[in-house]
Amino acid sequence: MRRCNEIFVTSRAMNRLNVPLYSVLDHRIFDAQLAKHFGDGLIEDLAMPFFAVSSNLSRNDIHVHRSGPLWKAVRTSGSIPALLPPILTGEGEVLIDGGLLENVPLETMRRVKSGPNIVFDFNNGSNWQVQADYDALPGRLGALRGFLFKRSRKNRFPRIPSILSRSMIINSRRETGRMDMGRDILVKLPTAPRANFLDWTKGQQNYEIGHQTLTTALAETDPGAAPDVRMRDAARRMADSDLAG
Repeated sequence: MRRCNEIFVTSRAMNRLNVPLYSVLDHRIFDAQLAKHFGDGLIEDLAMPFFAVSSNLSRNDIHVHRSGPLWKAVRTSGSIPALLPPILTGEGEVLIDGGLLENVPLETMRRVKSGPNIVFDFNNGSNWQVQADYDALPGRLGALRGFLFKRSRKNRFPRIPSILSRSMIINSRRETGRMDMGRDILVKLPTAPRANFLDWTKGQQNYEIGHQTLTTALAETDPGAAPDVRMRDAARRMADSDLAG
């Protein structure tokens, strides 16, 4: 969380607008922050097995990162279309956010490891609703004045980053609801009130709420049971509590 706060809150790595030719956001601060915190580490040298997933626009398929610079794999897997520029491979293939095709890479996890997988879903279940006047939307000159003089904040109409990020998670929510978990465990974690997809300032609060909720649920399980049984029981208790609320 310390690193996440430094990357997304202190350095404001995902809040720096760019001339929207290659991307809406300036990627340079974000790239530099990831490189700073992950260093020159390679995926294949990590103490624990790791993989990241991105969407390969050249092959129309999932791209699984199992080797190479760790920071670049993380950067590639989070390249939200249009918000950040894509990453190009040495062969010229175009890679973007894995959420476009497989936001919850359960099938990939099952292929690369044995035993049950634990999937954490940060979803408060709230609908996205915006109260704004469509007829009040300015034209290009008005939008430019609003951008330069910060007047556009008065209009709460959804902006490009919000539309793009929300579009990315629509398929993810549908996919999660249809997943056959089998032996795997889905844990739905609560989020902070009014937490939005791109609200980095709520990260610490989401972490603390999720940690406390899961810790409390695990404390109510049988301490003599197998770890996966305890986690499954805790997930059920959290789901029952959420439905009751």
